[in-house]
Amino acid sequence: IQMFLAATVDLGPIPPNTAPYSEHRVARDTVFEYAKGVEVYELVANDGRVFMMQSYSQQKNAGLSEADLPALASKLTVPAGWTYRHRTTDGVLRVLTPTQQATVIQDDFMNTYQLIEPS
Repeated sequence: IQMFLAATVDLGPIPPNTAPYSEHRVARDTVFEYAKGVEVYELVANDGRVFMMQSYSQQKNAGLSEADLPALASKLTVPAGWTYRHRTTDGVLRVLTPTQQATVIQDDFMNTYQLIEPS
């Protein structure tokens, strides 16, 4: 099987902290590009930082589909002061990993989000 290293995830101390909304650093150099007019899903931390969903998971909810994502806020138990939102892009949106250390979190359902770093 041919393979390539796409990312390295630092899980922190052993055992790793797998609690929802825990920040992890991922060594990678990526660009996620979203077309104009697509829905994006975001978690906004109590300090104003924005984490954009990069993938949803069916590990804890096998029936979860993309159609369910706009209403996900009512099912999440976000930390105090955090919010979940969805919006439609008004142009092409590029989410970069400028430092080669992406900050990634997961929610209650193991959906994965990346911190949008200020430009």
